Amino acid sequence: MNELSNFINQELTNLGFQPKDLMRRSSLSQPTVSRLINGVGKPDSDTLNELSKALVVDVAVLRELAYSDKVLPFPAYELSENIRKELAIRGWKYTELADRSGVPAPTINRFLNRRHQRMNDETVKKLAKGFGLTEQQLRFGQTYASNFEKLTPSNQRIVNTLVTALLSEQELNP
Repeated sequence: MNELSNFINQELTNLGFQPKDLMRRSSLSQPTVSRLINGVGKPDSDTLNELSKALVVDVAVLRELAYSDKVLPFPAYELSENIRKELAIRGWKYTELADRSGVPAPTINRFLNRRHQRMNDETVKKLAKGFGLTEQQLRFGQTYASNFEKLTPSNQRIVNTLVTALLSEQELNP
């Protein structure tokens, strides 16, 4: 089983559906539904679109669950704001964080000034270590992270996927 199949099975349970109900609500065949539920192979775009309609779930959530093997990054804006907050709490300039984390000061500066839209996981880990925080505490803020870290890695991916999809939807439809 994989992340997508775990999610599908959980949604079927939540909705009180059986696999045949999923087939009725979509144009998916019995073998396709069986493969999805058992986590066999990677679904194509059309299959994800049908599954999205049947489960009433954003297709972006399903796509990330199907094709991502790691926790999704939280939107860059939130991470940037969390870094700013942590700098302010400590009274540091970004150059102090650079010294403590080993991340070049220009990289931090470009990210904080939004000239650099993404930050890879290794860089986030180094920044978090420079602050004396976990990666999740830096990404999500300390209160959220303490609860988030209690979740299993599988559930962490699902939460991140859902939050990312909801924020994307919100940006498109304010």
